[in-house]
Amino acid sequence: MSTADFTRDVTSSTRRPFSYMLFAVSVIAYLAIIQGIGLLLQYVSGESDFYTTRGVFIGMIIPLGLALAFVYGVAAHLGRLRPALRDDRPTQR
Repeated sequence: MSTADFTRDVTSSTRRPFSYMLFAVSVIAYLAIIQGIGLLLQYVSGESDFYTTRGVFIGMIIPLGLALAFVYGVAAHLGRLRPALRDDRPTQR
């Protein structure tokens, strides 16, 4: 490998700006997904505790999975999914 592989520029023209206001909206939406969907699913299903596998799945796994999908969606929309998943400038041994 040449040194050009390690020093290439990782900036891309497809990246969108991420302002403080958009960050605040994203955080509020993320927390609303976790808390709101969790409470809604618990109310609809009738599960009010986490003593059963069904209760844990409905109250925690589904809302956290949706929140994770939201984070990946925001990163992909902003054009930052590749830098989040892969290091474009690996270090040498």
